[in-house]
Amino acid sequence: MQPTTHTATSVPRQLRYNSRIFHRTSKHTRSANLSAYLASPLGFTESGRFYLNHVLLPFFDRFDRLIVLNPWQYAIEPESDPIAIGARNVEMLSLADFAIAILDGPDVDSGTAAEIGFACANGLPIIGLRHDQRHANDHPHTTINLQVEYFIRYSGGCLVSSLDEMEHILRIWLDQDLTR
Repeated sequence: MQPTTHTATSVPRQLRYNSRIFHRTSKHTRSANLSAYLASPLGFTESGRFYLNHVLLPFFDRFDRLIVLNPWQYAIEPESDPIAIGARNVEMLSLADFAIAILDGPDVDSGTAAEIGFACANGLPIIGLRHDQRHANDHPHTTINLQVEYFIRYSGGCLVSSLDEMEHILRIWLDQDLTR
């Protein structure tokens, strides 16, 4: 069996060409905007989708120069090719200037953890947001899984526990015109 090759056409046309979402003609040409890939499990549950659509995405609207690359915006049917879904997420991550990861739950979602690892390996700083007050660590000096927290900090990013803290970090990063 030959491996499936995925090209830019795997990314929905709207993502590639909509001026509100896509503002770079190549990895080396930047506009005044910065894009953030949103890594999260929020699309899996009704309560997660409510938080995503009624709290988190409106929060990001406060930032004129921030473009959120939200994989949940392009929902794919459950019976869709999982390789195509993963390839689309990788393409979106490759377009991002940094990543924002939602870390709530008894443990960090495995897909979110994988996206954090990919972002770190590709030089993207990561902001990790964890509202959840439960312990999700495997070491006394970490907030979440030791390796996931390491990737976030190694990337030049940070962990925050509120949208107010995230707003502060985003304003600093947007003012500094964060680049890879």
